[in-house]
Amino acid sequence: MPISRDYYASSFDALNTTVDSLSPEAAAVFTEARAQLNQWIDAKFSELARQADADVKESQKDLEALRADLVAEQEESRKRMSRVVKDLKNAVSGLSSNDQQLKTQAKEALKAAQEVKAELEAREAKWHALGKKAVEAVAKTAETVVKLAI
Repeated sequence: MPISRDYYASSFDALNTTVDSLSPEAAAVFTEARAQLNQWIDAKFSELARQADADVKESQKDLEALRADLVAEQEESRKRMSRVVKDLKNAVSGLSSNDQQLKTQAKEALKAAQEVKAELEAREAKWHALGKKAVEAVAKTAETVVKLAI
């Protein structure tokens, strides 16, 4: 388990009470060491904070790009589905008693319905991927925040 900044600070505070009993040279070395350690700890915290910020920004970019792709695909799907529905309506209105023509129109309607089903399944998979990316982004950010806290 990592040791927190508070642990280091309290350890040095405890040692600080004994600094008065040290020689001036030893007290100067101790004070310099404490200052260097505090600078190092502060630099590490700053580095983690910058990394967390960069991770969040990168995740936001990735999610926005994925969302934009999904929105564009959804719009294209909507247009295609409108055309399919129109074609189905035309096929139904054009049905006649001629068996061969009826079979052909039924096959076209079935093919169109299968295309719509496949398209909806593909869209569902993409939305699942978006959800997975969002969860990964939140988890990565939470991990970085936890690193900052300890």
